[in-house]
Amino acid sequence: MKQEERRNRSTEKLIQAYLELAAEQGVASITFDSIGQRAGYSRGLAFQKFGSKDGLLEAVISYLHEEGDRIRAESHSAGDDGLTDLVLLCRHHLHALQNGYENKAYFVLLSSAIAERSDLRTQFEQSHARSEVIISGLIKQGQADGSIRTDIDPKQTALLVGTPALSLIGAVGAALTLGVRGGAVLLCILVLPLSIPVLVFGASAGAAADAGLNVAPHFSLLGACLAMSLCVCPLATAAGLRIAME
Repeated sequence: MKQEERRNRSTEKLIQAYLELAAEQGVASITFDSIGQRAGYSRGLAFQKFGSKDGLLEAVISYLHEEGDRIRAESHSAGDDGLTDLVLLCRHHLHALQNGYENKAYFVLLSSAIAERSDLRTQFEQSHARSEVIISGLIKQGQADGSIRTDIDPKQTALLVGTPALSLIGAVGAALTLGVRGGAVLLCILVLPLSIPVLVFGASAGAAADAGLNVAPHFSLLGACLAMSLCVCPLATAAGLRIAME
């Protein structure tokens, strides 16, 4: 194995170790030493590679986006339209949330940054902006190939596809299952029932629009879900993190 390949491999293992620790223990107990030990390297290697928590989080977010790009590229088939690619993106996100530790760790890190009012929130703002660009691009692709209506605004629709209500609900679930054995299963039990109303109202709005019916009632219900999530979820997330840290 070449030296560059060894460097890339060690960086990936350190990032995976950080995500595993975040999913299992939360953020407060993570140190560069514990990351190096989990990855099987010397204690100082993580600090040597990333230098600071900002540098580490930036590398982690870039890694998650690159992994998402790789999975989408492998799933993409020649001739797929923009709508198909958009549906695949949503399916991969839901599958990763239900079956892996990486997305759970992402929500744990996000929740911690919000609860502590950390400067690391800027990293997540940039991550969400990057996701918005990807989703907007898929919508524009669908409009160009005819699979998505041309009267839909790509940017606004991208924000609706990645609805904040689902993110807030996911953050609460991640905080409440932090450090719990079998937390992935418990996370699904907590999050999926709370997500169903948002998904139902969103699907109803789409069906009403396709049928030429009034969509205002459906968007009013979606807005109510978001308003309730904004009021309740940050408090519940912060409380869950405090309990996990005690």
